[in-house]
This record gives sequence, C-alpha cells and structure tokens, in this order.
Amino acid sequence: MGASSRNPGLRPHPGTVCGLRALCAVVASLCYFVPKWTPALRRNASPYLLRLLVCKLYGASKGNLFQAKIQASQDALAASLGIRREWANQLLARLKVEGWIEAHAPRLPDGKYLPCLFWPGRRLKRLLCILVGYRRPHRSRVKSSPQSSPLSQAEREKSLSFLHGLREKLALQLGRGRP
Repeated sequence: MGASSRNPGLRPHPGTVCGLRALCAVVASLCYFVPKWTPALRRNASPYLLRLLVCKLYGASKGNLFQAKIQASQDALAASLGIRREWANQLLARLKVEGWIEAHAPRLPDGKYLPCLFWPGRRLKRLLCILVGYRRPHRSRVKSSPQSSPLSQAEREKSLSFLHGLREKLALQLGRGRP
C-alpha cells in the first residue's frame, strides 16, 4: 500500500494520476463548500478566482496546499479569468475577508508594490483538513479536578461511616429493613 493510497488527498508525488485526482477533489469540494460556508460569495466570480488560486497554489507547492505560497499580480489573475483588474481586486478582498485566502503585497522603498503573495486562509485550510480526514482532538466535557493527595485515615473513616449511614437510611426508606 503506497503513501498515495493511504492519503488519497493532498500530498501525492508530482506527475502521478493521484495528484490530478487530489486537485479535482479539492476543486469539487470548493464548488460545494464555498456557497455553503460563505453565501455572500455565491453570486459573483469569487469561486472562479478561488479555484484559479488553488490550482496555482497546488502547482507551485507540488500538492502540499497547507504550506503553499505564490506570488501573482492582480492583472495576471484578472486576465486569466477575463475580468477587469479592479474587479479582481474586489473579489480578492472578499475572499480575504471571508478567510479563504491570505494575501500580502510587499512594498518597495520607492512606494510601489510588488505582486501579491497568496497563501491558503483558515477556511481553505479547514476544507483541506476535512478532505484529509484530520479531526481536532476533542477536549473532555467532564471537568477533571487536579489530582489530590490521598485522604487521611480519619477523613477516610468519616467518609465510609457517612456512606454506610446513607445506605442504611436508603434501605429503610425502600422497605428492606437491612441492606
């Protein structure tokens, strides 16, 4: 059993069919979860831009989307989708606000900006965790008290006598007479 069959998701070897299947699974999941988790992005081109970014991130990182990072200009992204740069900028801002992507535009000393750096946001990482099958360990619902020291002999006898008296009282109330 190879590593790709144990983890059919997101870290396949480059150039394998499994890599294409993993990317298809991520893209198909985006089509399902983007409108479900962020209904505000349902009626615009945001899902298409997110799909484009995920494909670029996937290719740049050779399948490891968790640590993926790319640098792309808004002009290039807009040209890939056939939309204006201003509209692409608004869509990127929406995706960033909703947590699907993170972005940063480094500034040069002369005041100009370099093309943006993009990496997966918290929602995209949440989706990737679902696809991989990772579950966050749950905390116990029962409050665990700190380990206390053992009872002294006097405290132990007092507790046992209380429990014995309680049993007798309960047995009398239930009509058994003796426990």
